Amino acid sequence: MPGSRPSLETLLPLTPAVFHILLALADADRHGYGIAKEIAARTDDQVRLGPGTLYGTLTRMVEAGLIGERPRPGRATAGDERRRYYRITTRGRDVAKAEAARLAALVDDDRATTWATSGAQSPGAWIRIDLPEPRTIGGLQLVLRGRGRAFGKNLHLFATEDGREWSRVSVLQGRPAVSAQLPSPEGPAQVLIFEPRRVKALRIEQVGRRLRPWAIAELRLYALAPPSTVDSR
Repeated sequence: MPGSRPSLETLLPLTPAVFHILLALADADRHGYGIAKEIAARTDDQVRLGPGTLYGTLTRMVEAGLIGERPRPGRATAGDERRRYYRITTRGRDVAKAEAARLAALVDDDRATTWATSGAQSPGAWIRIDLPEPRTIGGLQLVLRGRGRAFGKNLHLFATEDGREWSRVSVLQGRPAVSAQLPSPEGPAQVLIFEPRRVKALRIEQVGRRLRPWAIAELRLYALAPPSTVDSR
């Protein structure tokens, strides 16, 4: 007897690969290569899934009921006979919507809504922030929910200016440890300060272990304003 499929909540947070595949299938059925091309196009070549990651993820998504295989549409073209086409399911759409709402909680200016991992902290959870265009950033703030007990342990920060080459950023803690912070109207927060640098995207990786999940109410960047133009006339 086949086992029951996991509830939507247990599937969150989605891995980037799963989320991007669901978005790629949101408006059309596609075969594997078509999915990879759509993801690259949607992300301006910042996200590329290799064959191993792509097809392994597709297999797991079919098993979870997020997508389904469908017959090849129309008549086969040369080289198309063996391609498998995939279609997002109702369950897949529901999961994608739940993940989008979870991510939106990071920037909705509401401490009552939070982004959180689904279980205890272990190395590997991460958040990526993509900017519309490169900006000079000098720090970031992670506003925590409640008393801040679900703070991230051992956070590493990585940055890229072109979306391809990533490097680790040396950071300083801009606030004391959460347990030592004085009460404030905004509540507890983790602040990472670094030498201002021009970035296209940032990635925060959590590499510690805690029994509590990692939860963030708001994520804010410290961006430096571009230099003003001085009229010397």
